[in-house]
Amino acid sequence: MSSSLKKLRLLFLKRVLLHVGRGVRAKGLGVLLDSLKYLEDPVSLKIDGPVGDIQYIEEIIGSNHKRKMGIHEVELLGYVNEGKLLELYQRASIFVAPSLTEEFGIVNLEALSCETPVVASAVGGIREIIKNDVNGLLVPPNDPTKLGDALKKLLGNKELREKYGINGRRIVKEHFSWDIIAKELISIYETTARNHNR
Repeated sequence: MSSSLKKLRLLFLKRVLLHVGRGVRAKGLGVLLDSLKYLEDPVSLKIDGPVGDIQYIEEIIGSNHKRKMGIHEVELLGYVNEGKLLELYQRASIFVAPSLTEEFGIVNLEALSCETPVVASAVGGIREIIKNDVNGLLVPPNDPTKLGDALKKLLGNKELREKYGINGRRIVKEHFSWDIIAKELISIYETTARNHNR
């Protein structure tokens, strides 16, 4: 089978995983790569973001930007422009954020706004965005087995992916849109001003 036919087959099967983030240990990319061995069916993992720690990236992926890991295809895209990134979010079956630590993680909001379900580590601000079994699945950090199980569960259930995607977009609109954030900031400023003038 030609490589272009394999790509089309992967897209048709909706088995494209996406990870966006700097190539540093704290983003959990090594954990994500380890989790692939728990998936019986092939996936195409796309990794977007600047290489922050080249030694770390070469240690876990090698120097090739594209390679096979068992039955899976892993592609290191480097930094892509906003239009291409939007397309990646929209084509992905699942967005994966296996961070070991994370203050907020705006990439999760970007994925959800494209109706892409998220599998992420239950750390830091990620827990404010991803509601387990509502718009994605939360797993313990640094646990490739649990991450693999969560990916397998979602990859095998199209209806669940669609449900999480729809819920995710709704949650972004209701709680994280710029209008909502602006209203909350105005409310905070008004409360602060009232308390200051007392």
